[in-house]
Parts: sequence; structure tokens; C-alpha cells
Amino acid sequence: MSKKPNVSEQTRDLIDQAINRTISDEDFDRLQDAIENSEEALDEYVFAFQVDGILREKALELDSKTIPPIAERVAAQPSHLRWILAFAATLLIGLGFGFSMTRWAPPRDNDAFATQRNANAPRANALDVDVDVKTNQSPPNGSMYVARLVRMTSGVRWGSNSAKPDFLLRTRQGDRIEIEEGMVELEYFTGASIILHSPCRFVTTGGQSGRLESGRVTGKVDGGNFRILTPSANVLDMGTEFGVSLNETSDTDIHVFDGEVRVQSNFDLDASVSPVSLTNGMSARVNRRGQIDRKHEIDQHQFSRDLPQQTTAIANELSLVDLFSADSRGKFALTGVIAPNTGASDRGPWLNLDGPGHRLSNGFCSTEQNPYLDGVFIPSSYGLNVQIDSSGTCVNLPPTTGRTWGPVWSRRRSDESQWAGSVEDYWGTMTLEHVMQRLNQCVTGMIGIHANVGLTFDLDEVRRRGQTPSEFSATTSNLDNSKERITSDSEWRASRRFSADVRVFIDGQLRASQLDFTREDGELPISVTISDQDRFLTVVSTDAGEFDGFDHVVLIDPVLKLKSNDE
Repeated sequence: MSKKPNVSEQTRDLIDQAINRTISDEDFDRLQDAIENSEEALDEYVFAFQVDGILREKALELDSKTIPPIAERVAAQPSHLRWILAFAATLLIGLGFGFSMTRWAPPRDNDAFATQRNANAPRANALDVDVDVKTNQSPPNGSMYVARLVRMTSGVRWGSNSAKPDFLLRTRQGDRIEIEEGMVELEYFTGASIILHSPCRFVTTGGQSGRLESGRVTGKVDGGNFRILTPSANVLDMGTEFGVSLNETSDTDIHVFDGEVRVQSNFDLDASVSPVSLTNGMSARVNRRGQIDRKHEIDQHQFSRDLPQQTTAIANELSLVDLFSADSRGKFALTGVIAPNTGASDRGPWLNLDGPGHRLSNGFCSTEQNPYLDGVFIPSSYGLNVQIDSSGTCVNLPPTTGRTWGPVWSRRRSDESQWAGSVEDYWGTMTLEHVMQRLNQCVTGMIGIHANVGLTFDLDEVRRRGQTPSEFSATTSNLDNSKERITSDSEWRASRRFSADVRVFIDGQLRASQLDFTREDGELPISVTISDQDRFLTVVSTDAGEFDGFDHVVLIDPVLKLKSNDE
């Protein structure tokens, strides 16, 4: 990169100070003004932080307490030569060792970068380097979750052979769900919804299938091609709503409420026993010998077709935990989980000992499956022109690592300790104990937003459903687990401050923030007044320094306070 002719030496000096962590608050504001008003200054700023981040990242990889010698020589050069030599240094280090484009963020005590920019403002070409297609690829299907428990009646009693779901109540292929009392709704990531009626044993055999071992289920499948197996029958749904029950002698009863179901015997019989198609209002029984009786009468009222809507409702409040978990019908679930680099429901495993892995910046991602949630995003590493909502609003944020750890999630408060999963199978290794302890003290629940990530709610969707928000309030905390994490490098851990920032925007305008807070700072309140004209509510967590590890930021009991009918 050659020297930009229209960038003043004063601006270059400010960039140097920012990189060297010596810039004052006043000069920080001056630097922001410069890059706001000059595309060339913006380009040089972005490039400078990219180069600096590469060199410092390499220093960490080499387990060195100082910048590598080649970087020291670059830093010692006059300002007008620094970037050319730094680029050469980058190439040399890259050829010798190989490294990723992870950035380094300067610490700061002000919030000068949290300002709105127009969506049409200049964007540096380097924006594209944050998107790592390889990182965005999904793990093999065998390790993916296939469904999650979304709703249940009160007082559910689980069977002793029931598999434990993960923290977000997701189940894998081959997991057995066994309930002795109550009802549970299971939602497949492919769209099928299955209600289990106790007593019941059901196995999630794949992304589009399940095995009923005892009891009865009700299914609703919009796209069709969902299969339920029993000891005597093979039931293929063609896009419908149906009920299947299995009695003690392995007779299978099928009733179709809507659409079409294809029923086939699981036994090799003579050619006269052919598959049967059932449509609206029709029933059939497949007995334990595989014979199909289309005249058998079935009590359709034994099947519950829906579970009541469950909320964490408090008078004149609406929980964001519920809104985050909503499906396309607007129904709330016990948990929500979204991949911040795609906007889709996250099916990826926690990867046990290694945690869920990094996700890299991929721009603003719409969440079409949730009417209340406008979208999610991971801020780019240099933090400029970050789009935060579907209308194209962009803001400036501080430089970060340009990545986050695992999905964005929500979980409703529950007294069910067995839902905790294992300590290793979680968002951040060894954090589960802290999260569960705090979750059990919540009124509504929590949303997990590990730095660096943002999520935006559509307030107009709330109004369309007859409710008028007047205020957003929550408590935020950093459940940093660095003290519990086992490491052989105690000096490295002791030398770092694991802190994070949280900012709240309304339509791109910064309304509230809590900056540079650690686990020792405890729980910090956030509140924002909402007017009738406000459309998008955005909450962003970022790392507050040079490292994003252990920044396990949560929103505790986040709610929208609602206007009463007489206001």
C-alpha cells in the first residue's frame, strides 16, 4: 500500500498513537473526525490496524512477551515509511509461519467510536477480508443437533432412560426422550413439530425422522417427507398434521387431521398388503403382524394438537428472552439459539472440551424465522460502518478481534437442574456452573452475547401484536471463567484484563452503555426509554481491549416495559 497523498502527517501520527495505545481521549475524538471525513484516512486507518494485528498475533503465537524483531524494526522507522515496511514484514512473516487475519484492538476509556454513520458512507475495501467461508462451514451431519425441546406442560416427569439434552435443550440423532408425566413439544430444525404425550418413549433417529417406542405423538409438518417408525408401521408424512399411537401389543394407530399420510407395514407380507394413503379425517391401524385395517375406529381426541403458549409474563412487561426464542408463528420457546454469522438456527455442537468455536464477521444477517428479531451480526474487526439493522443503519464501534465464540442464545428460567447438560458441553468451557446458578435466580431468564456480537429487535412487530413498549431494561454481567480455566501459563492469564463493553442503540443512536467491565464488577443495570417512533432496538457486546477470550457477556432479565391501556 502506497502512502495516501491526502492524508496529513497529523492524522498519521494519531493513527500511530492509537496503535501504540498512547492516544488521549481528545486525540481519539480528533482521529475519529479525520476518518469520518476522509475515505483515504479511513483506508489508511484500516490497513494500519490490520498490519499491527497480524504482527501482534504472531507475537502471541510465538509465546513472546515482545513484538518480533522484524516488527520492532518496522516500528522504529519514520512514520511515512512505516506502513510500506510493515506490509513487507507481513509478507515475510506470512511466508515463514502462516497466520490468520485476526486483529488487535486498542484499549480505550471513552466511547468515541459508538457513533452513527449513514449506510451510504464510504466503506474500505478491506471489509471483505473478515468473511472466512471455511469457518462458516457446518460440522458433519453426524455431530449436529437435529431437534430441540421448545415447550412443555408444567410438572413433566422424565424417565430414567431419557437422554439429557444440552444447555439449550437440543437433541442429537439417536437421543431417546422418555417422559412419565406431562407433555413435551419437540421441534426439528427441518421444520417438523412433534408433541409427545406421556407415558412416551421417542427417539430422534435423524433430521427428518423419529422412532416411537411407546405412547403417542402428534405431528405437524409443513414441508412433508417426515417419517415416524414404530415396531409395526412406517408412517411417511406428506405435509400434514397427524397423530400416531402405539399400544402395549405393538399395534399402531394413525389418524390424519389435515393433509396426507402414507402408511406402510414394517413386515414382509404377500403382495396383497400394499401401502395405504390416508387423507383428512381418515384413520387406520397396523397390527403387530403388519396387517393394515383402514376401517378401525380411532378416538382422535386422545391427541393434543397444540400446547398452550408459555411466557415469562409479568404485568406490563414483555421478556426479550421470549422474543428471541420465537418461531415463525410468533410462539415462544424455552430456549433460542442463532448462529451470528448466518442468522439461522444454530445446530452446531459445542465441541465438548474445545467449546463451540469461533464465528467470524459476515455482515448483518437477517433472522427470517423469527418475526420479532430483525437480525444478528458480528462487528468487523476495525468497527467502522457496521450495519446493525435491515434498514441499512450503520454505526462505528471500537476495533475488536472481528469474531465471537459460539452462538447467540436465550434460555428461560427453570428449576429443572437436569437440563443443565455437562460442564464441558457448553458455550464456553467451565462456564456452565456460573450460568446455571445465575439463571436459577432470574425472574425471566438470560440471553448470552459473548463478545463480539450484536442483535436487533423489531419494535414495530411488538406493536403490530397489540403491545406498546415504553422502556428497555436489563442487567448485564461478564461471567468470565478465566480463573476456573486450567492453564499452564498463569503469567499470561495474570497479565490480561478480561473485560467487555455493552452498548444499546435505538435506530442507530447510542442510548446507553456499560464499558470495560469484568467479572469483579458484578451486575450492571442498563435502561433506555423508547418512544412510539422508535423502530429498532440493538444490543452489542464487544471486547474492551486486546483480547476477546472469556468475555461471556449475558443480559439478565431483559424486558420491554409496556404502556398500560389507559396511557
